[in-house]
Formats: sequence, structure tokens, C-alpha cells
Amino acid sequence: MRFPVIAVRVTQGGMIDRRGNEQRWAADGSKRDERGRRVFAASEARAAGLGGLAAISAITGLARSTIGRGLKVQPQGG
Repeated sequence: MRFPVIAVRVTQGGMIDRRGNEQRWAADGSKRDERGRRVFAASEARAAGLGGLAAISAITGLARSTIGRGLKVQPQGG
């Protein structure tokens, strides 16, 4: 199963676009099965960069370890 690539906008000051992440989670991520939520959150965390895992964990309510498992199974890309 393939999941869409999600872009996380980082503002000019280097801050994570929390509102955008919340909107994507509400519209799509929260409606997936367990694996889908994990992979969706991992994709968002990777795209957010530094601090992304903690931010996405706070937004989604998923444990950082759960998102970390999603990062391990997801290819990093180029």
C-alpha cells in the first residue's frame, strides 16, 4: 500500500507549521488504521525535520516510540 507524500511547511523562522499538521491529521491521518496512522505520522515527522517527531507526537497523540517504528519501516528517499 502506498501513502501520499505529505509536505510540512516550515516557516521563515524555522518553526514547524503546527496548524497545517493538525489540519492534515484531522482530515486524513486520524481516519487510517493503526499502521496507516503510524506511517502517516512518521512521514510528517520526517518532513518536519529537527523536532518533528516530538511535534507530531504532540499533535497526533501517538507515542514517540510508535512514530519511531514508522520511521524505521519507511524508506528515507533521496
